[in-house]
Amino acid sequence: MEFSEKLKQLRSEKGISQAKLAADIHISRSAVAKWENGLGIPNDDSVQLIADYFCVTVEDLNVQSGEVRKNEIPDTSVGKSVAKTRKPWLTVLIIVLCVVGVLALLFAAIVLVISVTLIIGKAPMQSLPVLPALPG
Repeated sequence: MEFSEKLKQLRSEKGISQAKLAADIHISRSAVAKWENGLGIPNDDSVQLIADYFCVTVEDLNVQSGEVRKNEIPDTSVGKSVAKTRKPWLTVLIIVLCVVGVLALLFAAIVLVISVTLIIGKAPMQSLPVLPALPG
């Protein structure tokens, strides 16, 4: 029995929808549909999640580690972090923009401090008004 058939069977026996299975193991519903339609197979982490979910072994699911059959699209829906998929030049650009932003804020703060200091230094000292003495 192929993995796609085994997954459908296990899900049907438990009365679980594709959406519920997907939500419970934190994957997309479309990934479950793809696997059940034989259009792809899950990665090793997802296979282990499915095996644990249904209380079966990986071998029971009829999937060998790293298996990719002809005409199938390997699953990339689980386990990829943003950092692994981000282009290196984009990471460099983000860092450069952050540094430029911090330097711009620092420059603005220095200009503000200098401006305030000059304004206070040039302000004439005003004396308090003298009140006339009251008769009496």
